[in-house]
Amino acid sequence: MTARLAAIQALIAESPDIDSLLLVGGVDGRNHAGSREALDWLFSGLSGREIWGSKHDNALDEAVLLITADAARLYAPPKLWAALQPRVARWRRLQVWSPPVALEDDVEQVEEHKIRSFIAMASGVGRVGVALPPAEGSGKGPAAAIELWPLVQAFALQDFEALTGGGFFTQQHEVTSVAEALRALQLQLDAPALGWLRDVEAPRLAGCLADCLQSVDVACDGGRAVRLSEAELFEPALTYHAHGRGRTSRGRGVRYVGRVRAAL
Repeated sequence: MTARLAAIQALIAESPDIDSLLLVGGVDGRNHAGSREALDWLFSGLSGREIWGSKHDNALDEAVLLITADAARLYAPPKLWAALQPRVARWRRLQVWSPPVALEDDVEQVEEHKIRSFIAMASGVGRVGVALPPAEGSGKGPAAAIELWPLVQAFALQDFEALTGGGFFTQQHEVTSVAEALRALQLQLDAPALGWLRDVEAPRLAGCLADCLQSVDVACDGGRAVRLSEAELFEPALTYHAHGRGRTSRGRGVRYVGRVRAAL
């Protein structure tokens, strides 16, 4: 997934508003959809409607990733890090924070280690992009939204003032929503996405079209007049279209499907 990391780093390098992108999985990011989708896209190689579907890797709920224009900083528990190593082996300038295995059964120690790791990861960056959905970035803005994330709230705890200097995370970091730009990257047809279209969606669509042709053959059998409407004849393809639009509406994907329907 090196190419996808490079695409995000290019986005950061070209933006005057951010110098980093922060992704926090699971409850520590308040089950934030944008971070979950971006982590799945980066680490699991999901593409198309699978990004917004049900194929989320729950193990990534423990991940925290901060990306800069030329480096990446990752927090991952030992088991998750072991699973991710083959996927990130070619990531340049990757720093990893992982709690010692000996702390695995001590929940409080693991949580403290994660907070300290997050503080260290955020050091040296000032303009942080977050994958906030547009609605979440409105109103009081993205800064107020991420201050509701438990991990970000922990930044301001008195126990860690010696590391942070005191104050809220958003008092020391300018926060900007980059959800639309990040989603545009997720919708690009890169190599994993093309593989997904070839191996998953193309067979599904071929099956739907075969069903449509079978419906036409049955309707025209014996040379009798066709009494079915176009919608009835091509119901499998229209159902595929409706399903695709429903699964991708959040990502505004599969815009070409409307032309398929028009052709029918």
